[in-house]
Amino acid sequence: MNAEAGLLDVAAAALRSSPRRLPPNTPVTIPLSDLVAPGTVWTLLNRGGSLEMSFDAPATTIAGNIAGGVGSGVDPDTRNAWGEVVVTNQVDPTGATLNVVISPRLIFAVHDTVDFCPGALGGAAAQIETIPMSRLEATGAIFGAPFAGDVPFDVIYDGPGRSQSYGTSIPTTPAPPAPTPTEIPRRPKRTGPAHTIGTFLRIRSGPGTNHPIVGRLPQRGTRITVVDQESGTEVRGNSAWDRIDRGWVSDFYVEFD
Repeated sequence: MNAEAGLLDVAAAALRSSPRRLPPNTPVTIPLSDLVAPGTVWTLLNRGGSLEMSFDAPATTIAGNIAGGVGSGVDPDTRNAWGEVVVTNQVDPTGATLNVVISPRLIFAVHDTVDFCPGALGGAAAQIETIPMSRLEATGAIFGAPFAGDVPFDVIYDGPGRSQSYGTSIPTTPAPPAPTPTEIPRRPKRTGPAHTIGTFLRIRSGPGTNHPIVGRLPQRGTRITVVDQESGTEVRGNSAWDRIDRGWVSDFYVEFD
């Protein structure tokens, strides 16, 4: 279908002007409206547009006689399309792009009229029906309105879904390199004389609030001796825990001499 192929070309042009990050060999689904504005689609497909949808192959199809071009009048013909496209960046083992493929998933809507006079009569097989109907419409004044006149109809259908290849003409934005992990320097252990700066400081059996409470230091300023220090549950931004003779206390509540 020429209209579908043309819309893919317009979508490809949008990808060229505003490259997107396309991961290797991974289909990326993009709404058609993100690449081609709905108003632009309408303009392209309707009367006078570069992709005007015309069903005018009278030598082979009856459909050409029924729909034909995009006519105007009291009830003008219209064409529209919407949906999405699937873009795949095909790469080689080195990561270099070999081909960018766009696969359409589009829906088309045609509003038209049955109009045989004047109209393309089609091939020999079609003319068996179209010639009498054309004559009937042409002589409508004789038989009255019910026998002649344009009859509007609407057809909504899926596009053929033919993929198109664009080679390397569509630039692909490479994914940014993964940041190199930086090792957080471990704070050196502190041990020695200290005192508490909190009241009713809990003593736990291990370095963290997930360990059971085994005692308390009720008085602020209680003298202690820290014999070891380990990382544990963070308390107000401080993950260090200090070991004393009776267990472990949070370093946040300890001040060294």
